[in-house]
Amino acid sequence: AFQIQDDLLDVTGDVATTGKDQGIDAAAGKATVVGLLGVEGARDRLQVLRRSANEGLKALPGDGRLLRAVVDFVISRSN
Repeated sequence: AFQIQDDLLDVTGDVATTGKDQGIDAAAGKATVVGLLGVEGARDRLQVLRRSANEGLKALPGDGRLLRAVVDFVISRSN
């Protein structure tokens, strides 16, 4: 999930927020999830991973709030 969000930020991120220019991965010829699935496909995959992680966390003892917050941070980070 972290890498997918990173790939998305490389394509859609704001340079003022991310601190790096857009398109660096593509310019370097790197294979990315966005390159394979497109922006919407990558976003859809993130949501699948979020649901899967949250379902897995339900099986753990305790309330899992901290781990859910980590999942949400990784998937929605902007830099």
